[in-house]
Amino acid sequence: MSLIVLQRVPATRWEERVVADRWTRERAALWLRRWAIGLPLVAMPLLLGGVRPWFWSTVAGVFVLSLIAWLWVTPKGVATPVRVSASWLLLAPILVYPFLQAAPIPISWLSLLSPERALWIERAGTALGWTIPGASVSYEPLFSFMHGARWMFLGLYAWMLRKALHEEKDMGWLFTLFFVIAGIEASYGILQALIPSLGVFGQRTGNGAGSGTFFNRNHYAAFLGMLWPLLLARLLSLHREPGRGARGRPSDGTPDRPDRHRQLFLSFMVGLVILGLFLSQSRAGILSSLVALTVFVILGGGERRRMLPFVIGCWAVMLTYGSAIGFEEIIERFSSIEASAPGRFRIWQDAWSMLLDHPWTGVGLGAFPRAITVYQSHLPEALDIAHAHCDYLQWAAELGLPVAGALIAASWIVWWRSAWRVSRFPGESGRLQPVDSRYRERRLIRIGAASGAAAFFCHGWVDFGGQIPANQVLFVALLVLMHWGLNPAPSPSISTSPSRTPHTQGASQ
Repeated sequence: MSLIVLQRVPATRWEERVVADRWTRERAALWLRRWAIGLPLVAMPLLLGGVRPWFWSTVAGVFVLSLIAWLWVTPKGVATPVRVSASWLLLAPILVYPFLQAAPIPISWLSLLSPERALWIERAGTALGWTIPGASVSYEPLFSFMHGARWMFLGLYAWMLRKALHEEKDMGWLFTLFFVIAGIEASYGILQALIPSLGVFGQRTGNGAGSGTFFNRNHYAAFLGMLWPLLLARLLSLHREPGRGARGRPSDGTPDRPDRHRQLFLSFMVGLVILGLFLSQSRAGILSSLVALTVFVILGGGERRRMLPFVIGCWAVMLTYGSAIGFEEIIERFSSIEASAPGRFRIWQDAWSMLLDHPWTGVGLGAFPRAITVYQSHLPEALDIAHAHCDYLQWAAELGLPVAGALIAASWIVWWRSAWRVSRFPGESGRLQPVDSRYRERRLIRIGAASGAAAFFCHGWVDFGGQIPANQVLFVALLVLMHWGLNPAPSPSISTSPSRTPHTQGASQ
């Protein structure tokens, strides 16, 4: 009789080398992608919110190089396709529009698209004795081109972050970065409130209000206003379900001491961020944060009962430290609205006049400071109005009503769609489907991201935080996190050691 024996033999050296090389490339691709995603989040806020062109362009350039390296290193078959919704597809053509504004076109075309711009070109040609055959729609073509490049960078950033959320099982590293940058900004802003002479890295002297590493306290408040709801959502997602211990083992519902200490520390951090926001004395930032809190509670649904202790704890930290420091200047800021409102209303009137003269194509993305000098009516020519103090009005003036309307509508559609989907899956109270830890974590993160984005939308009505690169990067990250899948799809995992496939060999006797 014959006996079949299956004998395990080691893989050949060539196979071992192939497996090890693939594992190494997967690990390199993973860390390259994390580096590319984390760099703009951390670096942009650290130098005046990234407003210096040389700085944000350097960060964007390093990101693009990292993206290219990641695409080259990633082995074939590891990446998974990502489904893109119609709202995101609507945003894609808008990214190209600034380059079209910067491109020269014949003067006859310009007369149809932007008659006011064509009139100024003809007047300039007459004064110089030249015949100008064509010009760009933008009053500052170079600025429009550079701002278009920044928009392309933001689009690539959104795509890369969406890929990471789709393929990686654990995104704890990303939220660690959020807590780190929030802690740095909040701590520095509180120090500026305690030490009025403390400025921003030698760029300006202090004025007693917290502004962190941002040049303007309103931009700082807009940044923290987007960030703290996301941090609170992350804190709530770490709360262990009753009856489930570490790694899913049954327990009596009491969290382990390390977990409890971690939650207390993160609660303190969130309270510190809220305190830093209040000490910025930004009226729009404070009111927008109240809107974010309202949205957070409304979308929370079945989580409201668990939210309450953490929310109370965070606000208790803010009120305790704030009472020791003093809220008098903040109250005084709200009582002085009537004194500062007329100047802002006049800026809006001038920007509106500019919009009426360029309703279809705008003056060019990033060209507002140059174009508004012709329209400013209440300030001397030596003083420039760099922004409209209303993001929506400035986008309309720079892009024109059709493109600005499409951009704003697409952003709001993305937000409402996510908020509606979260509200339809209220978690434990609705009992629409079983709630596991991953489902609950992602749903809470979506709620936090939607709340932070709501604060950004509200803040943009009375200020220009949406023109700041650091705020733009964070807002794009929130839009992507708002669509983090509730039901995680299977994705390729990256192991920590090369795997070796056993081979079998048959022998007969």
